[in-house]
Amino acid sequence: MTFDLSPLDFQALDIRRIITLTLLLSICLLILQRTEKKFRWASLLFLVLPAGFALYRWAEALAQREEAIVAGGSSLVLILIFWVVYGRAHPPGTSDAINVVGSDT
Repeated sequence: MTFDLSPLDFQALDIRRIITLTLLLSICLLILQRTEKKFRWASLLFLVLPAGFALYRWAEALAQREEAIVAGGSSLVLILIFWVVYGRAHPPGTSDAINVVGSDT
C-alpha cells in the first residue's frame, strides 16, 4: 500500500493548527502509553480511536489533510522521544501495587 502525497500542498501550512493538533494527539497518545497494560484497550477504544476519527472528519471536512498528516507525524515523534527518554526506565504502574491506607477497625 502506498500513499500518494503529491496532490498535497505542504507549502501553505497553518503552524497554529499543526501545534494545536500535535499537542492534542500527543496528549491522547501519552495517556495511551502511560495506561496500565490491562486497561490499555479501554483508553484506545474510548479516547484514541474517537479522537483519531474526529481528526479525520475534521481534516476531510475542512480540507486540512496536510496539517493533520504533519501533526500526526510530529506527535508520534514526540511520543517516541518521550518513551526513549522516560518511558522505558519508568513503566506504568499496576493496580496490584496500590496500597490503601484507611481506618479499618
